Amino acid sequence: MTRRTLALMITSKGKVLVKAPKNTPEKYIISFVESKSSWIQKKIANFSQSQESLINLELENLDIVKQKKIAKNLVSEKIEYWSQKMQLDYKNVRLSSARTRWGSCTHENTISINWRLSLLPLELLDYVIIHELAHIKEKNHSSKFWNIVDKYCADFKILRKRLKSFGQILQVI
Repeated sequence: MTRRTLALMITSKGKVLVKAPKNTPEKYIISFVESKSSWIQKKIANFSQSQESLINLELENLDIVKQKKIAKNLVSEKIEYWSQKMQLDYKNVRLSSARTRWGSCTHENTISINWRLSLLPLELLDYVIIHELAHIKEKNHSSKFWNIVDKYCADFKILRKRLKSFGQILQVI
């Protein structure tokens, strides 16, 4: 499939990447990048802040096997608590090592939670679990879905933003 539009990305290493249709004139690409300079600056600033967060985790001392065991116990405990509180039954829960998402819920109500959440503040794990359990009732991100999330996690908007700031963890660990 050929690209039809211009797109900007900030890579996991903090570099600006431009995707453009083949044969797009260079001056058009430069003009596009210049028009997005405030967006680029904002994203790079966010990248710097999330990199500082990663440094605070002291990743060089991380024992991944041990951390996955901790995550398994923590996720099991938390999902049991929230599923009872929300009165929602899930089919199965599993740990994920996904590089692009913190959690997911299948149509069969199997919940996957990224083990890396165990490295972050517990309220972020709670938010992701509540979010995924809410998908048992609402399989989309409709207003009904967000009302369920809000009922059990009133500050979900703040937590969602905080979670995004840790997105680099998915790429690094």
